[in-house]
Amino acid sequence: MKPWWLLMAGAAMCGAADGPAAGRSGMVSSSHPLATDAGIGILKPGGNAFDAAVAVAAALNVVDPMSCGAGGFGLILVYDAKSGRVRALNASGRIPKSADPRVFRPPAPDYLENRRGAKVMIPPVNARAWKELSAGYGVLPWAS
Repeated sequence: MKPWWLLMAGAAMCGAADGPAAGRSGMVSSSHPLATDAGIGILKPGGNAFDAAVAVAAALNVVDPMSCGAGGFGLILVYDAKSGRVRALNASGRIPKSADPRVFRPPAPDYLENRRGAKVMIPPVNARAWKELSAGYGVLPWAS
């Protein structure tokens, strides 16, 4: 079976629409129908697009964890139409101030081994970025 046939079969099983999507008061789209439903569920009681984006990301954490995880890294670009400004929420972990990049390159002894294990770990922060997005731009409480 050709790969594009598998793609078409997968789209059919996920309930892909036959025509274009349209909405009057809001739309949500994601890689999984349950995550899309979560976003719609946030819009219905008065949430905005930022609230829905957080809900979709959190739902994808469960239904498609290899693509989107609370413990991962990311970058969120926000366009604020009121101010005309773009803001970037950097959801990448912080590197300790005392880290020395020279230990990971030659001629440092054991530089290859230094690239593995605890020395190269940084904290995952996607969930923190979702909370910041919610607090800064959402209208619903974080717990909702």
